[in-house]
Amino acid sequence: MVALPRRSRGAPEDPRYARMLSRVPEGPARTRYALRIVYLLQAALVWFVSLPVQAAQYLPHPPGALAWAGTALWVVGLFFEAVGDRQLARFKADPANRGRIMDRGCGAGPATPTTSAAPASGGACSCSSRTAPSAGRSSSARS
Repeated sequence: MVALPRRSRGAPEDPRYARMLSRVPEGPARTRYALRIVYLLQAALVWFVSLPVQAAQYLPHPPGALAWAGTALWVVGLFFEAVGDRQLARFKADPANRGRIMDRGCGAGPATPTTSAAPASGGACSCSSRTAPSAGRSSSARS
């Protein structure tokens, strides 16, 4: 939650949003477009993703083993996401890595937004800051 404001403070608009919003003329039409396409879509996704938690509020009995197993899996995923974020921040802070793709540690997993799930999906994630290069991977780009 702290990383996004820290990363974007003083930076120009995200190029993806700027490109998307450039399709609509300035003024109230752009505001309505952003509300509809960006904010309402995000609100719907948050609502959908939080449905299990919402449903759990109405259970007549305490959480069972399956709920605790799901919570443990979530904690493990959160841990690996935090480790991956730290590794990526250290990688990007090194000027020698400018323009390169991180392909070590948690970055060695699949090139998707769900890289934090690499351990569960069979990818390799090292929790140490010193990792060996991945075999057969290029540091320049991924397809």
